[in-house]
Amino acid sequence: MHSIKKITFFPLGLLFLLTSCNSAKDISQNISPHKEISYSTLAADRLLYILSYEIPEEHYEIGFLNPEGEVAIKPVFDNATDFYGNYANIIKDSIFGFVDLNGNHKLFPEYEQVYWYYSDTGFAKNNDKFALIERNGRLITDFIFDKIDLPNEGYFPVEINGKWNHVDSEGNFVFKENILLNWDQINDSLVVILDSERTESNKNPKQGIMNIFGNIILQPIYQDVTPVFSEGLMRVKKEDLYGFVNRNGKVIIPFEYQEIGFDFKDQLVYAKKNGQWGFVNKKNEPVIPFIYDKVSSFSEGLAQVIKNGKSGYINKRNEVVIPLKFEPLWQGGFHNNRAVFKKGDKYGYIDRTGELVIDPIYDSALPFENNRAYVQMNGKSGFIDPDGKEIIPIRFKELWGMKNNRIRYTK
Repeated sequence: MHSIKKITFFPLGLLFLLTSCNSAKDISQNISPHKEISYSTLAADRLLYILSYEIPEEHYEIGFLNPEGEVAIKPVFDNATDFYGNYANIIKDSIFGFVDLNGNHKLFPEYEQVYWYYSDTGFAKNNDKFALIERNGRLITDFIFDKIDLPNEGYFPVEINGKWNHVDSEGNFVFKENILLNWDQINDSLVVILDSERTESNKNPKQGIMNIFGNIILQPIYQDVTPVFSEGLMRVKKEDLYGFVNRNGKVIIPFEYQEIGFDFKDQLVYAKKNGQWGFVNKKNEPVIPFIYDKVSSFSEGLAQVIKNGKSGYINKRNEVVIPLKFEPLWQGGFHNNRAVFKKGDKYGYIDRTGELVIDPIYDSALPFENNRAYVQMNGKSGFIDPDGKEIIPIRFKELWGMKNNRIRYTK
């Protein structure tokens, strides 16, 4: 039996590119992080893999519920991720493995750590080196990688002797050895390249974009690039200011913003200029003037804006739909026609007209997703529907989001 007290992985890079939850970017750049929630977010399915995670002395006894809140898999695991397809990663008695939707689990004591994402190709760790493995535990490669990251589009970012590359599910390298790559995942068949090696004296080499066929899309001349195109444009940074370029490298939105979102929502992207926030379109026209202290992306036709310490909601014509009278929240934004608000130290929900629909009775609350929202009350967790009715009773020590009809929980 392995005695594992600390699991260490390397940073995940642009984690938001791997998740469908776009609000994470809004949170990190604009609204101050919420400090009262007892777990990370509903996107906590990467809990096991984040930078450094300590197995608690008191085991959590994690299991899984079905959508009705009934126990589908008994809480017998020391730790677990959400389900990636038909499997979830687990730790039981300090040994890594996986469990299927029916509760059948397999452990791999021959490895220090194992991990799978949305495929049957995963990776294992022994003696500070990583290798690719099949679902049955058979090695695909030797333990030759110093670091490895979650795959995207079928490719794993790997590091060997300080240099990054990508391998496919069979362990074949994608790029030539002389190409200098950043640690980002491949997205839309694109990867970030560097103009020089990253060293102690050169910690921030210039960045560009290459596709998986080796063709350079953007020359490495930028301080930072976000490796995803939105509406045919990519956010880049130059001389400490942000703008957007197209696939030919032509500047479409000039480098004039202190901050700017990476994707367009409702054909608009938020931006910061001269210390204030507003919204511009693809033509760089200021559709929403730069008059706000903070903003978040549009969601269901409305955007949360903050001015003089109070938040409310505007439409795309900059008309105030919900007055700026609420406490700013990182989890603000409409989902399923509901938005979280705070009164005193309690949380409730309003609709798109600003009317109260769920009383502020919760100690913590998260936005709705698929007509259910996570709430906490008196140290217990549960899920409610848009009318405030409990879907899963508020009686669990902790719950996470539902993936593949399974909800991770601890008693």
